[in-house]
Amino acid sequence: MAVTQATSQRKRPARRRAALALLLVALVTVAAGCASGQSPKNSAAQNVTTFPEGFPEAPDWYAGVVKPMKEAYLLAAHHQEALQHIPCYCGCGKFHHDNFACYFQRDGSGRVTAFDQHASGCQICVDVTRDVAAGLEAGKSVTQIRQEVDKKYQARGLQPTPTPMPPPGL
Repeated sequence: MAVTQATSQRKRPARRRAALALLLVALVTVAAGCASGQSPKNSAAQNVTTFPEGFPEAPDWYAGVVKPMKEAYLLAAHHQEALQHIPCYCGCGKFHHDNFACYFQRDGSGRVTAFDQHASGCQICVDVTRDVAAGLEAGKSVTQIRQEVDKKYQARGLQPTPTPMPPPGL
């Protein structure tokens, strides 16, 4: 009986460690979902899986980009029309003139010619893009979305890129 009791006492700390490890994994998973501001089930990114025709091939560095950022690149690619009227608020105004430019470079005619690495590591760029995609899914106009984005990020004291307002009716 003494052997059984000693063995049982040795198993308790192992069980506690396993339970704590499981609890930690669960907390990290929940925290990651909250940090993104969206649950994976409600993410607009699940609707797009490839880049539109005519986009350049992804560069080598893109392979190492984490999945949520890749999803934002896809959203940006599919919402170019809207994002060119939405400012970014991450402080990149010296380099970019709208949120779309955080993801892709365009030539003088507006054709996308290359990926921009900036958004691959910028949560604000990604959050703005997600806000726009969610607004479009909700049926809002680009003008309404722009007003909401401006209000949200200016309230945080952030400065926008020099992005013109969308034309009437967009």
